[in-house]
Amino acid sequence: MTHDLLLDLDEARVLGVLIEKSMTTPEQYPLSLNALMNGCNQKSNRSPVLSMDTGEIKVAMQGLREKQLAVEIWPSGGSRTEKFRHLAETALGLDDKSLAVIGELLLRRAQMPGELRTRASRMSMIDSQGELKQILEALIAKQMVVRLPPTPGSRAERYDHLLCGDLPSDHAAPLQPSSVSPSTPQARSSSTEVLATAAAPARTADLLERLQALEARVTRLEERLSTS
Repeated sequence: MTHDLLLDLDEARVLGVLIEKSMTTPEQYPLSLNALMNGCNQKSNRSPVLSMDTGEIKVAMQGLREKQLAVEIWPSGGSRTEKFRHLAETALGLDDKSLAVIGELLLRRAQMPGELRTRASRMSMIDSQGELKQILEALIAKQMVVRLPPTPGSRAERYDHLLCGDLPSDHAAPLQPSSVSPSTPQARSSSTEVLATAAAPARTADLLERLQALEARVTRLEERLSTS
Protein backbone atom coordinates (compact mmCIF):
# COMPACT_ATOMS: atom_id res chain seq x y z
CA MET A 1 0.00 0.00 0.00
CA THR A 2 1.23 3.45 -0.86
CA HIS A 3 1.25 6.06 1.89
CA ASP A 4 -1.32 8.28 0.16
CA LEU A 5 -3.92 5.46 0.32
CA LEU A 6 -3.58 4.70 4.02
CA LEU A 7 -6.83 5.14 5.94
CA ASP A 8 -7.61 6.35 9.43
CA LEU A 9 -10.15 4.53 11.63
CA ASP A 10 -13.15 6.61 10.51
CA GLU A 11 -12.25 6.35 6.82
CA ALA A 12 -11.85 2.59 7.15
CA ARG A 13 -15.28 2.26 8.76
CA VAL A 14 -17.00 4.45 6.14
CA LEU A 15 -15.34 2.60 3.26
CA GLY A 16 -16.21 -0.78 4.79
CA VAL A 17 -19.85 0.21 5.14
CA LEU A 18 -20.05 1.52 1.57
CA ILE A 19 -18.58 -1.74 0.25
CA GLU A 20 -20.91 -3.83 2.42
CA LYS A 21 -24.13 -1.98 1.56
CA SER A 22 -23.33 -1.84 -2.16
CA MET A 23 -23.44 -5.65 -2.16
CA THR A 24 -26.00 -6.55 0.50
CA THR A 25 -28.62 -3.87 -0.26
CA PRO A 26 -27.90 -2.70 -3.83
CA GLU A 27 -31.47 -1.42 -4.22
CA GLN A 28 -30.80 1.16 -1.49
CA TYR A 29 -27.34 2.15 -2.72
CA PRO A 30 -25.72 4.74 -3.01
CA LEU A 31 -26.29 5.67 0.63
CA SER A 32 -27.71 8.84 2.09
CA LEU A 33 -25.76 10.52 4.88
CA ASN A 34 -28.19 9.17 7.48
CA ALA A 35 -28.05 5.60 6.13
CA LEU A 36 -24.24 5.77 6.02
CA MET A 37 -24.12 6.96 9.64
CA ASN A 38 -26.47 4.16 10.74
CA GLY A 39 -24.29 1.61 8.96
CA CYS A 40 -21.14 2.96 10.60
CA ASN A 41 -22.73 2.78 14.05
CA GLN A 42 -24.24 -0.70 13.76
CA LYS A 43 -23.59 -2.90 16.77
CA SER A 44 -23.59 -6.18 14.83
CA ASN A 45 -20.77 -7.13 12.45
CA ARG A 46 -18.65 -4.21 13.65
CA SER A 47 -15.44 -4.18 15.69
CA PRO A 48 -14.86 -1.85 17.31
CA VAL A 49 -18.39 -0.47 17.72
CA LEU A 50 -18.27 3.25 16.94
CA SER A 51 -20.58 6.21 17.51
CA MET A 52 -19.90 8.54 14.60
CA ASP A 53 -21.87 11.72 13.98
CA THR A 54 -22.62 13.34 10.63
CA GLY A 55 -19.68 15.72 10.95
CA GLU A 56 -17.25 12.83 11.40
CA ILE A 57 -18.84 11.01 8.46
CA LYS A 58 -18.33 14.04 6.22
CA VAL A 59 -14.69 14.44 7.29
CA ALA A 60 -14.07 10.74 6.58
CA MET A 61 -15.77 11.07 3.20
CA GLN A 62 -13.55 14.04 2.36
CA GLY A 63 -10.50 11.90 3.09
CA LEU A 64 -11.83 9.07 0.93
CA ARG A 65 -12.57 11.49 -1.91
CA GLU A 66 -9.01 12.79 -1.78
CA LYS A 67 -7.77 9.19 -2.00
CA GLN A 68 -10.19 8.53 -4.90
CA LEU A 69 -11.82 5.75 -2.90
CA ALA A 70 -15.31 7.28 -2.68
CA VAL A 71 -17.41 10.00 -4.21
CA GLU A 72 -20.43 12.13 -3.32
CA ILE A 73 -23.19 12.20 -5.93
CA TRP A 74 -26.39 14.16 -6.42
CA PRO A 75 -29.22 12.04 -7.84
CA SER A 76 -31.06 13.33 -10.88
CA GLY A 77 -34.63 14.54 -10.69
CA GLY A 78 -34.02 17.64 -8.61
CA SER A 79 -33.22 15.82 -5.36
CA ARG A 80 -31.24 17.87 -2.84
CA THR A 81 -30.11 14.85 -0.85
CA GLU A 82 -26.51 13.93 -1.56
CA LYS A 83 -25.56 10.27 -1.59
CA PHE A 84 -22.28 8.44 -1.29
CA ARG A 85 -20.67 5.53 -3.12
CA HIS A 86 -17.26 3.89 -3.05
CA LEU A 87 -14.75 3.59 -5.90
CA ALA A 88 -12.70 0.86 -4.24
CA GLU A 89 -13.08 -1.68 -7.04
CA THR A 90 -11.30 0.72 -9.42
CA ALA A 91 -8.90 2.37 -6.98
CA LEU A 92 -7.73 -0.94 -5.49
CA GLY A 93 -8.13 -3.09 -8.61
CA LEU A 94 -10.27 -5.77 -6.95
CA ASP A 95 -13.04 -8.07 -8.16
CA ASP A 96 -16.25 -8.59 -6.17
CA LYS A 97 -15.02 -11.48 -4.03
CA SER A 98 -11.74 -9.80 -3.11
CA LEU A 99 -13.64 -6.59 -2.40
CA ALA A 100 -16.03 -8.48 -0.10
CA VAL A 101 -13.09 -9.88 1.89
CA ILE A 102 -11.49 -6.44 2.21
CA GLY A 103 -14.84 -4.92 3.18
CA GLU A 104 -15.36 -7.49 5.91
CA LEU A 105 -11.87 -6.98 7.30
CA LEU A 106 -12.44 -3.22 7.31
CA LEU A 107 -15.55 -3.77 9.43
CA ARG A 108 -14.20 -6.34 11.91
CA ARG A 109 -10.39 -6.46 11.58
CA ALA A 110 -8.56 -9.76 12.23
CA GLN A 111 -10.59 -12.91 11.57
CA MET A 112 -10.08 -16.65 11.15
CA PRO A 113 -10.71 -18.10 7.68
CA GLY A 114 -13.94 -19.89 8.62
CA GLU A 115 -15.67 -16.84 10.05
CA LEU A 116 -14.22 -14.57 7.36
CA ARG A 117 -15.65 -16.75 4.58
CA THR A 118 -19.09 -16.89 6.27
CA ARG A 119 -19.27 -13.13 6.74
CA ALA A 120 -17.78 -12.11 3.39
CA SER A 121 -20.19 -14.46 1.61
CA ARG A 122 -23.03 -12.18 2.67
CA MET A 123 -21.64 -9.78 0.07
CA SER A 124 -20.25 -12.12 -2.59
CA MET A 125 -20.45 -15.90 -2.33
CA ILE A 126 -17.13 -17.63 -1.67
CA ASP A 127 -17.73 -21.30 -2.42
CA SER A 128 -14.98 -22.95 -0.39
CA GLN A 129 -12.11 -22.43 1.98
CA GLY A 130 -9.80 -23.21 -0.93
CA GLU A 131 -11.24 -20.33 -2.92
CA LEU A 132 -10.90 -18.03 0.10
CA LYS A 133 -7.26 -19.04 0.46
CA GLN A 134 -6.59 -18.08 -3.17
CA ILE A 135 -8.26 -14.70 -2.63
CA LEU A 136 -6.25 -14.07 0.53
CA GLU A 137 -2.98 -15.05 -1.11
CA ALA A 138 -3.66 -12.60 -3.95
CA LEU A 139 -4.44 -9.83 -1.44
CA ILE A 140 -1.26 -10.64 0.50
CA ALA A 141 0.70 -10.32 -2.75
CA LYS A 142 -0.86 -6.87 -3.23
CA GLN A 143 0.21 -5.98 0.35
CA MET A 144 -3.40 -5.34 1.33
CA VAL A 145 -3.73 -8.28 3.75
CA VAL A 146 -1.42 -9.94 6.27
CA ARG A 147 -1.46 -13.43 7.76
CA LEU A 148 -1.34 -13.52 11.57
CA PRO A 149 -0.49 -16.37 13.96
CA PRO A 150 -3.28 -18.13 15.88
CA THR A 151 -4.40 -16.69 19.17
CA PRO A 152 -3.46 -18.67 22.30
CA GLY A 153 -5.59 -21.81 22.55
CA SER A 154 -6.49 -21.78 18.84
CA ARG A 155 -5.00 -23.55 15.85
CA ALA A 156 -6.50 -21.28 13.21
CA GLU A 157 -4.39 -18.53 11.65
CA ARG A 158 -6.00 -15.13 11.22
CA TYR A 159 -5.99 -12.46 8.54
CA ASP A 160 -6.22 -8.68 8.77
CA HIS A 161 -6.10 -5.81 6.28
CA LEU A 162 -3.23 -3.34 5.88
CA LEU A 163 -5.21 -0.39 4.54
CA CYS A 164 -4.60 1.49 7.79
CA GLY A 165 -0.87 0.80 7.79
CA ASP A 166 0.48 -0.69 11.01
CA LEU A 167 -1.57 -3.35 12.76
CA PRO A 168 -3.04 -2.77 16.23
CA SER A 169 -0.52 -3.85 18.86
CA ASP A 170 -2.74 -6.69 20.09
CA HIS A 171 -2.90 -8.15 16.56
CA ALA A 172 0.70 -7.87 15.45
CA ALA A 173 2.64 -9.69 18.18
CA PRO A 174 3.52 -13.26 17.14
CA LEU A 175 3.32 -16.08 19.64
CA GLN A 176 6.59 -16.63 21.51
CA PRO A 177 7.94 -20.19 21.89
CA SER A 178 7.74 -21.56 25.40
CA SER A 179 10.98 -21.65 27.43
CA VAL A 180 9.68 -24.37 29.76
CA SER A 181 11.29 -27.77 29.36
CA PRO A 182 8.88 -30.48 28.06
CA SER A 183 9.69 -32.64 31.08
CA THR A 184 8.71 -30.11 33.73
CA PRO A 185 5.33 -30.16 35.50
CA GLN A 186 4.54 -26.75 33.97
CA ALA A 187 5.12 -28.10 30.47
CA ARG A 188 3.02 -31.21 31.15
CA SER A 189 0.24 -28.99 32.49
CA SER A 190 0.41 -26.75 29.41
CA SER A 191 0.34 -29.80 27.13
CA THR A 192 -2.74 -31.07 28.91
CA GLU A 193 -4.46 -27.72 28.42
CA VAL A 194 -3.61 -27.68 24.72
CA LEU A 195 -4.91 -31.22 24.25
CA ALA A 196 -8.08 -30.33 26.11
CA THR A 197 -8.58 -27.35 23.85
CA ALA A 198 -7.95 -29.40 20.72
CA ALA A 199 -10.44 -32.03 21.89
CA ALA A 200 -13.23 -29.56 22.55
CA PRO A 201 -16.60 -31.09 21.68
CA ALA A 202 -17.95 -30.76 18.16
CA ARG A 203 -20.90 -29.02 19.76
CA THR A 204 -18.73 -25.90 20.01
CA ALA A 205 -18.39 -25.73 16.22
CA ASP A 206 -22.13 -26.21 15.87
CA LEU A 207 -22.83 -23.40 18.30
CA LEU A 208 -20.40 -21.11 16.45
CA GLU A 209 -22.13 -21.84 13.15
CA ARG A 210 -25.54 -21.12 14.67
CA LEU A 211 -24.22 -17.89 16.22
CA GLN A 212 -22.83 -16.72 12.89
CA ALA A 213 -26.17 -17.46 11.18
CA LEU A 214 -28.00 -15.49 13.87
CA GLU A 215 -25.51 -12.64 13.54
CA ALA A 216 -26.13 -12.52 9.78
CA ARG A 217 -29.90 -12.35 10.37
CA VAL A 218 -29.50 -9.49 12.86
CA THR A 219 -27.25 -7.63 10.41
CA ARG A 220 -29.83 -7.96 7.61
CA LEU A 221 -32.56 -6.70 9.94
CA GLU A 222 -30.46 -3.69 10.96
CA GLU A 223 -29.75 -2.95 7.31
CA ARG A 224 -33.47 -2.86 6.55
CA LEU A 225 -34.21 -0.66 9.56
CA SER A 226 -31.37 1.77 8.76
CA THR A 227 -32.66 2.37 5.25
CA SER A 228 -36.37 2.45 6.04
